[in-house]
Amino acid sequence: MDELFSCRNCIHNPAQSLNIGSGFGVCLKHDSVIKDSGITTCKYLRRKDLAMFLVEESIEEHEEEYSKYNGIVNIYSKEKISKIKYSEHYCWENDLFDSLNNHIARYHKSDKKWLFIQGMTPGVDGRRSIAQTSLTRRYMYRCGTWKSSVRIATDIISTLPQKPLFSEADTLDEQNTNDALWDVIFGKLAFIQEYGKLAHIDDVTWATDSVEHMETLNWEMVKESLKKIVQPLIDSILGHAKNSGIFEDL
Repeated sequence: MDELFSCRNCIHNPAQSLNIGSGFGVCLKHDSVIKDSGITTCKYLRRKDLAMFLVEESIEEHEEEYSKYNGIVNIYSKEKISKIKYSEHYCWENDLFDSLNNHIARYHKSDKKWLFIQGMTPGVDGRRSIAQTSLTRRYMYRCGTWKSSVRIATDIISTLPQKPLFSEADTLDEQNTNDALWDVIFGKLAFIQEYGKLAHIDDVTWATDSVEHMETLNWEMVKESLKKIVQPLIDSILGHAKNSGIFEDL
């Protein structure tokens, strides 16, 4: 249970999840390298696996528990973890360099963050997909708007039935990518639901209610259910964009 509230499962550490990203993490909230992200946390945690409004109470309890700690701490001992400011130099010297983390760290220093997010086209790449949804959720939180996320929302929805793929280095367990697959799917659904909540589109907010067989974690069964919701969700989002007068700007 503690790992659900660790840096691995936080959107501020975009390129990792509970089962994805075998190396180190990069926290954009604290601008720091995280060496042991499965056992660290902070009061700003935002879970990757579920939409914020579904776990708001537990997130508030977590924030209160860690409220007196300003930085990253050990989730068990609450011992402060020293900040390690990200730099390519540091990562190369300590054998920690990772291409995706490097791109994300550079994105964080950019003045045109939205262009970077829009330029991410993960396709079926599972690790890049979890990074894309995390970065977009952070952006929506910070800006408090859904309008700039219409394109990404429809793109992510269109990829729901596509099975995420992973390289050997992408997952914690190279022999079993099934858990990593569900990290990606749950991350996508969490983003879609948060988009729906922010835009006040009820059938998008409660998109998971229409997904059958989720309790089985059987990809072939869930995939068929995901196929059925893709077009209705896209139609809802585009219809809402038209009614809001922003469709022509897409």
